[in-house]
Amino acid sequence: MKDFLINIKSSKHTYKIIAGIAVVGLTFGIIGMQNNSYAISVDGEVVGVVKTKEEAQAAFENIVTELKDQKGVDIAIKETVTVEHVNSKVKEIETQDILEATLKDTISYEIEAYEILVDGEVKAVVETQKIAERILSDIAKMHLPEGSGVELDVKKIEEVNETSGSGQVEVTESIEATKLEPATIQTVQDNGKGENALATENETSPIEVLEVKDALKEPEVKSEVKVGTVDKKEEEKEEPTEGQKIARELTEFDFNEEVIVRSTYIDEEQILSEEEAKNILLGNTEEIVEYELKEGDNIWDIAIKHGTTMDHILEINPQIEDETRMQIGEVIKLEVPDPILSISTTEQATFKELIPAEIEYVEFSDLYKDETKVYQEGYDGVKEITVDVHKVNGKEVSRDLITEKVLKEPKTKVIAFGTKEKPKPTSTSTNKKPSSSASSSNSGMFMHPLNGGGTLTSNYGSRWGSFHRGLDIAASAGTPIYAAASGTVTYSGYNNGGFGKLIIIDHNNGYQTYYAHCSSLYVQVGQKVSKGQNIAGVGSTGNSTGNHVHFEIRSNGTPINPYNYVY
Repeated sequence: MKDFLINIKSSKHTYKIIAGIAVVGLTFGIIGMQNNSYAISVDGEVVGVVKTKEEAQAAFENIVTELKDQKGVDIAIKETVTVEHVNSKVKEIETQDILEATLKDTISYEIEAYEILVDGEVKAVVETQKIAERILSDIAKMHLPEGSGVELDVKKIEEVNETSGSGQVEVTESIEATKLEPATIQTVQDNGKGENALATENETSPIEVLEVKDALKEPEVKSEVKVGTVDKKEEEKEEPTEGQKIARELTEFDFNEEVIVRSTYIDEEQILSEEEAKNILLGNTEEIVEYELKEGDNIWDIAIKHGTTMDHILEINPQIEDETRMQIGEVIKLEVPDPILSISTTEQATFKELIPAEIEYVEFSDLYKDETKVYQEGYDGVKEITVDVHKVNGKEVSRDLITEKVLKEPKTKVIAFGTKEKPKPTSTSTNKKPSSSASSSNSGMFMHPLNGGGTLTSNYGSRWGSFHRGLDIAASAGTPIYAAASGTVTYSGYNNGGFGKLIIIDHNNGYQTYYAHCSSLYVQVGQKVSKGQNIAGVGSTGNSTGNHVHFEIRSNGTPINPYNYVY
């Protein structure tokens, strides 16, 4: 009996030892099945496993820091990087260095840059806002005299994508969109048959986003750029002729389009160099516009005005059968260059303009026909005009009259012309075609106003009971009219005395030339012109029965026969 009790006690001790060992083993087994590492995923795909979350965070931060130092600007990681607490085998767990190398090969990034928008469209992307502003400043200064300065007015107008707390707005939206499910934990259970079986419980291990502040996009910043102040250096010019000094004051100077500089994040290869961006902004696009013909219009003048050619207009308007028979109100298409970025200026100009004196002719029987004698001296009047001249990229687009003051009234000159018969001169005409470039006539002092082209339809002298003081040379509408000699424009505008659109050039030697009935005028008062320069187009404005140029040469205000100079 005693031996039996001893055996029982001994067995209990053994069972306790066995039970204890079993408990310890079970404890270690349960502990071994707990999450022991962290899986790192890029856009939901696991790329590595490390022991601690801190290692994952440090690996990500190191990569971002290295990239920022390398590029010298802010960057933004494109992908969403997450970390999840998981259970892994020891051999699957990597070092931080290995994870860094893997992440470096897996993630991609954009770098901060600045877009230049013109009228809402992105035209160029450059590295920094400073570069964008320098480009815009340089473009503005191109339309000022050399040495002038420009200060831009840069105004922050909008800030979007504002962060809420952690600054993770975009990242959070990205995670929600992918609908990541919580991780599941596998545990070991008794299936009731004395066998161990794997079972999946809905115990969750949260997925966390790895946050690196330097890898997030900063809020977008938009700035409107205008020209603030202009330091315009005065250009050195030749002293204009007496009575033609023009006072000019720049009153407006700005970009003709809305210009915005906006921060963005973009692939590095899409960023342009400063020179590339400037060339794009200085370029043109071709724009198709419709144009309705008005009184006095012709295809030649329309082409010159819109920076195209008559041939190109006819090419894109096959419905035009005869360009010389166009009707008022007809609509044609024009393909015209449209600058991407242009400068709009307003300049107030004050200048003196001639009021051409009327010339009255009276018959005188003691003189032969075509002979004249000044019966009463006259003179031109003078008026002072102030206008606002509006230009785009240096080309005048319109002008507004501000004030007009007559300083000296003109006095009519009376000229007697003979009626006594004498042998008639041989009539002369020519049908030479006008050339595109003018050359001097054989006379030396003056050249033919149409460079030898057109047809002489009316000579200088007695005509219809009056006196014709110039030559009428017929040509198709828009044919170029050239300056007969170099000089200064003293009149360029519409004359109500019958000349229609008229140009007067003073040649600074006692001679003036008149070009009347023009369709278009290409020079302004005070402008110096050279011999052979295209100054106007042939037309039929004023008292005219057809397209022609009325050409006069005056010596000290008195008309003389131009025929001897140009034929």
